[in-house]
Order: sequence, then C-alpha cells, then structure tokens
Amino acid sequence: MTAPLLRAGLVLASCGPLLAVWPGTASLYTLPKLLVLSLGAAVASAGALRDDDAEDRKAARSPGPGILGPIAAVLGALVLSTALSQNPPVSVLGEYSQHSHGLLPLALCAVIAALAQSAGLAAARGLLKAGAFAGAALSAYGLAQLAGLDPLLKLVGGLPEGRVVSLVGSPVSLGCCLAMLLPWQLGLALDGETPGKRRVGALSAALTVAGLWVTVSRGAWLAAAVGAGCYLFWTGRCAGSRLRLAVLGAAAAAAIAAAALTIPSWHARGTFESDAARLGVWKAAWRMSLAHPVSGVGPDAFQVMLGRFKGEDFVRSRGPTGSQVHAHNDFLEVLAVSGVLGLAAYLWLLLAAWRRLRGALRDDTARSPAAASGAALAAAFVFAKFNPVPLAGLALAAAALGTLDPRGARSRGIARASLLFSAVAVAASVWLLTADRSCLRAMRAQQAGRPQDALAAYAAATRLNPFELRYGLRRVGLLRELARSEDDPLRRRALLEEAVRASRVLVRWNPLEAEAQHALGGSLAALTLQGGADGMRESAEALERGLRADWSHRPLIETRLKLAALRGARDAAADSTRRLAELDALTPGR
Repeated sequence: MTAPLLRAGLVLASCGPLLAVWPGTASLYTLPKLLVLSLGAAVASAGALRDDDAEDRKAARSPGPGILGPIAAVLGALVLSTALSQNPPVSVLGEYSQHSHGLLPLALCAVIAALAQSAGLAAARGLLKAGAFAGAALSAYGLAQLAGLDPLLKLVGGLPEGRVVSLVGSPVSLGCCLAMLLPWQLGLALDGETPGKRRVGALSAALTVAGLWVTVSRGAWLAAAVGAGCYLFWTGRCAGSRLRLAVLGAAAAAAIAAAALTIPSWHARGTFESDAARLGVWKAAWRMSLAHPVSGVGPDAFQVMLGRFKGEDFVRSRGPTGSQVHAHNDFLEVLAVSGVLGLAAYLWLLLAAWRRLRGALRDDTARSPAAASGAALAAAFVFAKFNPVPLAGLALAAAALGTLDPRGARSRGIARASLLFSAVAVAASVWLLTADRSCLRAMRAQQAGRPQDALAAYAAATRLNPFELRYGLRRVGLLRELARSEDDPLRRRALLEEAVRASRVLVRWNPLEAEAQHALGGSLAALTLQGGADGMRESAEALERGLRADWSHRPLIETRLKLAALRGARDAAADSTRRLAELDALTPGR
C-alpha cells in the first residue's frame, strides 16, 4: 500500500503546476509553478521515506526494464553541461520567462519520475484521475476567458491575438498540456471503475477538446490527435485493419478541415512568419551544436548564444532584435545545449521508456494506466518537435514516465537524496519569488509615477537576484531616463554613476548578453559626456563585445555609431553604417 503522503506529493507535483498562478509576482505564470513543483517533490520524497512497505519494495521487480539508469545518465549530462555552461546561473535556474529547462527544474522532474516509478498501480490510477480533473479545470477556465471573465487578464494585457492562455500563460503551452492530458481523460472515460467516473471522464475530455480548439495551436492539435490515437490503439479499441484505417482517415480529414478553416486566422496572426523563424532557429541550433559539440552551451542557455549563431533568414522573419528561448525541436535543443553526451542520454531515456511501456502493455492489470501515460508522452514527443514543452508539461511528462509501470523497486537512498534536493529547490523557489515580488513593486511604482520608490525596489530585486538580466536592465533604463530629465548636473552625474555600477553587475553575471554590454557601453558614454571620468574606450570595448554576442542588435549598433562619431573612429563609424544598411535591406519597414 503506497503511503498517502507519497500519492499526495505526486499529485501536487504533476497537477499543481498546471493551476499555480500568483499575481503577486512579475512572472505570475512561471515562478509559482516552480514553487509548487518543488513542494510536491518534497512531499512525495517525505512520503516515500515514511512508507512502511519501502523495505519490502527494495527487491521488487517491474515486468519491464528500469528507467532509473537512463534518468541518472540524463542528470549526469545536465550537470556536466551546466558546469561548462556559457551562462551558469541561467543553466542552473532556467531562463526567466519559463524556468523550465534549467538544471533545477529538470532535476525536480527527474525526482518525480524516480518516485512515481515505484508508487504502485493504485497511485498511478489516482494520478491519472487527478490529471483528468486538472485538464477539465484548465479548459473551463480558458473558455471563460473568451467571455472576459478572467481578472488576471487585466494584469497581462488581455488575450494574445484572441487565443486563450488559461492558467498556463501561453496558448501554445496550454495546448501542450491539454494534449498530454487528453489521453488521461480518455482513460477515465473508457476505463473508469464506475459509470459515474466514466461520465466525468467523458465530460472532461469534451472540455479539453474545446479548450484545445481555442488555443489555435497546430502543434498541440497534432499532438492531441497522436496521443488519443495511441491510447485507443494500445488499449485494443482500434482492433482490425479497417477500423484503424477509418480512424486514421477521420483524423486526417478533421486535421485538413481544421487547417482549411483556420488558415485565414493563421495568416492574420503571423503564423507563416513564425514558421519561417522556426526554420531559422533550427539552423542556428545546428550551428550552435557544431561549435559546442560535446557538452553544448549549457541548459537553457540557447537564447544567450542565439545572437552569435542566427542567420539572415532568422533576422528577416523576426527582426534585428528578435530572439527565441528554445530551438523549437527537442533533438536540436538537447544537442545544442548539452551536446552529443546529452543527446545520447536522452535517446537512451526514450528507448527505456518505450521498452518499459511495451512490457506494461502485455499485463492486463497495468495496460490501461500504462497506455494513458504512454499516450501522454507520445503527445509531448510530437509537440516537442515544433515547440518547447513548458514547465507544467514537463512535470506531467515526468509523472507519465514514472507511471508507465509504477511497480519498480524503491530505494530509501533515492528518497533521501530527493528530499534533500527538493528542500533546496523549495528554498531557491522562495528566493526567486521574493526577488520577483520586488521587481513587481518596482514596475508598479514606475507606472504610478514614483521613480524613487521604483529605484529602491529595483535595487532590492537586483541585490536579491543579481543573476537576472531583466531586473538589472529595468534598473539601468530607469536611471538613464531620470538622468535625461534631470536639470541638476551633479544629480544627473550621480544617476549615471549608479547606472554604470548597475551595468557592471549585469556584465559580471551576463558577459555574453548583448543587452548587458549595451547597457554598460551606453552608460559609460553618457557619464563621460556629463563630465565623468573618461570611459569612452571602455564603452567602445563593451559595445564591441556586445556586437560579437549579437551581430544584428540594431540599438547597440546605433549607439556604436554615435560613439564612433564622438571619438572620431572612422573605421567603426563606417562599419556601423554598413551594418545598419544591411539590416535595413533585410528588414525593410522595421
């Protein structure tokens, strides 16, 4: 009998991030999910340690091959890649806008998978039910957004292009989570223990289909179709070649019809342009992997390095300062950020998951939950070929990986290590949230016309978390803005001196970020013009470093041109003029 605390922790870790939102932070859809995932992992780890049957399960053997070895290999590759990362803080914590693919969140997902693989069939069935209900709640909330019933939308500026985000924060990410949850809902609708549960499952599945439709995410639609088809096939509900062909034909016809109906809306919201950018980012990821073949650039450091490897096709579609957080393909992403070692570990994990699923499908008692979990992973696998899986989706994938066959051996050593790491993750999440609350207070004060309060709050945010680029850039930007409007020369110089100090902190922790180098170069030049110490040479050096970090960064090139004119640097001025002309040709009208 699985400990109730373990089961509760697994439900919290896998389903809690789907619903976790906190308007009291600047990243209201992201950091709360990381905290809930950390808390769920801690509770599940504590439950595994308290389980009275843990000693008896040490020698238990699952009918299928184990997944702990591949999980350990993936973690090892991530640790090595983080140690050699081009931006270690980002690789540890994850990129700010998503906090999904850094070492911290991915290790938490590994904890969930490791604990779930020994939780037992009863816990797996309970987990699938909880996921089915969470998916229905997400869909219902998203549909309510279309009627303007979501108070959170006032904080984020409304629905992006009329597409619902529910409690996930992005229509594409929402589509990913719903596509993964649909097989769990089908499992409840078709294999629920009672007629009442089957009716609830059918209702939740219907809500999820409606929620998927209004996300207008083609990748999510395809992933949902694949996931649902896999579940039906693996549970024997598509027996017979004619029925299989009929199901495939109906799915293809539905996909074609959906495409035909929504092509005008895709064009209106720039989806074709997004497709062109995706091709450009794939090429950049490949070039990145060739430059860092063994261990990659570091987990979640893709955006940091994109400026060095993007081509003209990417700039043409996304603009001179456009960027991407991920490679929009899991194989290319893994290869770029963790090299061939990470890709080999990832492939091993995929193979082990497939073998474990095949073993569980042969067992009548485990077939239905195994098929539901395997279908959820299949949906995530398809989705990841076009878009990054969000943090909430990764938590679901971790639980699904563990529940492919939750009858594996349990180790108190793994439970102890998981509890220790989860406690550290909870502390780290609270720290990140505290800094983010200071940033939110600063943003609100700035919008309310209280610049001094905003400066104090930005300073608090950067003291708490000096690694975060966005906090520092906001602080430097406000200091420079106040300096431009200040009449007192001494006060103006003091503001610019503070901007230079803040910019140096930015560069210390983000030396490969063009924005950080631009902030330092611009602040030094402005201070020199106001009678400060001569920083023109250092300013020029910072801008050159920034240009190497992002060759198409137009604002930086424009600052470089102005500085070259002030210094009389003809070569730099001519080069900057040439670069700006090339960008004008690549991006006319932008």
